[in-house]
Amino acid sequence: MKKPCYRDREFFILGIGADYDDAVELAGRIISQVYRETGGFDVSVFLEKQNR
Repeated sequence: MKKPCYRDREFFILGIGADYDDAVELAGRIISQVYRETGGFDVSVFLEKQNR
């Protein structure tokens, strides 16, 4: 993310894993939370509702 091609972009970081396995586990927890709270898998809609 320090490369020039990313310099002028905005990012919304949901979480960071220490390694690949940690990142996969984190993604699974995020998806599980979205499903529990919405009954679906649309993360972007979930995040929009959270930011209101």
